[in-house]
Amino acid sequence: MRIAALLLALFVLIGCSSPAGRTSGGQAAVEAPDASEGAQSPAASGDADSAAGPADAEPPGASGAADAPASSGDTGAPAPPGEADATAPEERDWDDRARKADERLAELRRELDFPVFIPTQLPEGLHPLTPTYDRLVSISYVDDDLNRVLSVASGPAGCCLDADPRKMVGGGTPIRKGSEARFIPVEPEFGGNILWWNEDGAYIALSGPHLTQEDLFAIAESLSPTATLTGPADALPPDVYPPDFRTGVPEVDAVIDAFLAQDADRLTSCDMVRCEADAEGVLEPVVTWGSCQVNNTWTGWDTVRSLLEGWVREPRLLYAAYRVHEIGDWAYFVQFAEYRLDPGAKGAVLDADGRILQLWMGCGAPLDMTGDHYEPLAPPRVN
Repeated sequence: MRIAALLLALFVLIGCSSPAGRTSGGQAAVEAPDASEGAQSPAASGDADSAAGPADAEPPGASGAADAPASSGDTGAPAPPGEADATAPEERDWDDRARKADERLAELRRELDFPVFIPTQLPEGLHPLTPTYDRLVSISYVDDDLNRVLSVASGPAGCCLDADPRKMVGGGTPIRKGSEARFIPVEPEFGGNILWWNEDGAYIALSGPHLTQEDLFAIAESLSPTATLTGPADALPPDVYPPDFRTGVPEVDAVIDAFLAQDADRLTSCDMVRCEADAEGVLEPVVTWGSCQVNNTWTGWDTVRSLLEGWVREPRLLYAAYRVHEIGDWAYFVQFAEYRLDPGAKGAVLDADGRILQLWMGCGAPLDMTGDHYEPLAPPRVN
């Protein structure tokens, strides 16, 4: 088994250093991320035939001083364990470094079009270094002697190992929201074991020279696309409004109240959804449901109630609200999300009386509505 693992590790490194094993910009397909903090990879010039990644332009503030040992060559594999920064001062202000790392993380989350995941449960005594960005966001966690213990990478879904048709492993293991994770055993001297999968439009990879498969799966379960490096795991994401925020428009605030309370009973009434008389003159709700630009009109109390129960089932907070001008009988548009790139975002179109005309659920992140038709009542906080 040890010989097989060594052969696999050698194959991984050879594959990563050859054009066929690289993703966009020459980034190594095996993303045990580069540890050199704030520094561009020497391979950033790109290969013409490599897989597509984020825009080549790096967001502002990407450069910084190196905090961690340099990686081994340009393969993307971590430096061998135990290499520490010999010139680093004896005393390090880890809290200050973490605050600066969080500032950089916030910049990247504003600029990039894929979520950046952060672990909320870690082994004791680890410190995050400033995230780097070169087609992927890489964060290294080190011990007091700057030995790297864990690397976390987030990139666009389909990149890196996922873009390699060989994939180097067979089937995967169910993980987080029904995703399928793949584990690659790699010897410590070659960077350590790797766990990777796709989630919410992102490619995620974890690695560490001495972390076991069980360790990596446990860390994976704690990942969050909204957590920060310094705050509590359940801190409110900066992308959404706090639960007590209201727009001051009663028609909109009534829907916000019911959604945040996950109150399908309150929503299922002609006071809060559009109702029309049927052939026998009996009022019944009529709601259009939209997802991926496929619209379906639901009628009848039982079906509309089922729709509304699904709409409020997963908790979200207010992302944005607008007054709508000159679009049919639309008067307001309200959106709920966990964070800016939440693929499970929810939305509702209201008439002038605040009754729900249309519901939107999932299939893409919330849209920032711009133009003359949309007057912000609660604009997206990310801008």
